[in-house]
Amino acid sequence: MIINQTITKSTMLNYLQNSNIFMIRSHGGYNDFDTYMIMLPGGGINDDYQICAFDIYDLSTDTGIDMSDCDVAAFIGCHTGRDTILNLPQAAVFAGAGTAIGFSDTIYCNEAES
Repeated sequence: MIINQTITKSTMLNYLQNSNIFMIRSHGGYNDFDTYMIMLPGGGINDDYQICAFDIYDLSTDTGIDMSDCDVAAFIGCHTGRDTILNLPQAAVFAGAGTAIGFSDTIYCNEAES
């Protein structure tokens, strides 16, 4: 599935739960707790258009969405795999994904596409 549009958090969580191979390239960031990706053109901050690691898996309750059908999840954006309490690849694996990929530092479009 190829998505080239602005999508909401609920739609993204649905894709994460129902994809065998999941890839997203978008703006990424981090805070003291987790990493996140912004699904708005230009990277505007809006909780409805931002997916955080804790949206996928909640460490405090040991619960998350079901990603057991996902073989590979790739979060192609800056800092998506950064060392925080929980990052997006960790959250995906905790939620059942077979393998997950993220980036610890800043990446640029040319590097991400290759």
